[in-house]
Amino acid sequence: MLLACYALLVATPLLPGIPPQVGSILATVVFAALSMALILSLARLRTAAWHELASLVVLAGCWRLLMQFAAAHETVRLYVGPAVGIAFMLACVCAGKLLSRIIRDRNILVPVCVVAMIADFYTVFAGPTGKALEQTPKLVQALSVAIPQVGSATGPAGARGLAHAATMGLGDIIFIAMFFSAAARFGFRLRRAYLGILIPTLVAIVAVLTVWWLPALPLLPFIAGGFLVASAREFHFSAEEKRNLKWVGLILLVATAILVLFWLRSAHS
Repeated sequence: MLLACYALLVATPLLPGIPPQVGSILATVVFAALSMALILSLARLRTAAWHELASLVVLAGCWRLLMQFAAAHETVRLYVGPAVGIAFMLACVCAGKLLSRIIRDRNILVPVCVVAMIADFYTVFAGPTGKALEQTPKLVQALSVAIPQVGSATGPAGARGLAHAATMGLGDIIFIAMFFSAAARFGFRLRRAYLGILIPTLVAIVAVLTVWWLPALPLLPFIAGGFLVASAREFHFSAEEKRNLKWVGLILLVATAILVLFWLRSAHS
C-alpha cells in the first residue's frame, strides 16, 4: 500500500488526456482509500511507545531533508515530492499512535471526537487555519499530503506546472491514526471504523472539488463524526450518561447548524 500511494502521487500529474476535474476526483478517492488502509494497517501493529517516538523523529528528519532536496532540485520534484508527502504521513501516523496512548477508556473517545469536530470547524472558518490558508498557503501545503491534479505536469511548463487538487492536513492524519490505534486496542470492528471515516471524508473532498463556490472544508468533523457513527455500538454508557449525551448532541447539532448558516450567508455576501 505504501508503494501504491507513492506510485499514485507520481503518476497522477503525468497522465495526459483526462479531464482535470474527473481525474482529480478519481485520484483523490483512490489515494484516500489507500492511505487510510495504510494508516489502519500501521495502527494495528503492536509497538512500544519508544518505537513510535523514535520512528517519529527519524521520519520527521527524512521529511525535512526530502523537502529541502525537492526545493533545490526542481528536475526531480515530481519524484521526490511524493516521497515528502509519504514521509510526512508516516510521521503523523507515529504521532497519532503516541497520542492514542493517552486514551485509557473507550468512552473517552466520544468527547475527544466532539472536541475535535468543534475545534477544527472553528480553526478553519474563524481561527488560525483559515488565516493560514489565506496568508501562508505554502506553510499549510508543507504540513499536509498534497494530491496532484491529473495531467498538471504534462504541459509545456513540465514540473513547474504541477498543481494540487486536494490535501490531507496534519491534524486529519494524526486523528485518523489516533482513532484507528485506539479502536484496535479496544477491539472495535475496524472495517466499520475504516468505512465510517472514509465515506464521509470522501463526500467532503468531492464536494469541495465539484462545487465551485465551496471553499476548503474542515475534514475532522467528517472524520470524527463518521468514526462515532460507525463505532456507536462499541461504547458502553449508563442510562443517565446516554440521556446527557443526547441533550449535548442536540445542542451541538443546533449550534453547528446556526454557525453553518451564518458562514454560508457571509460567504455569499
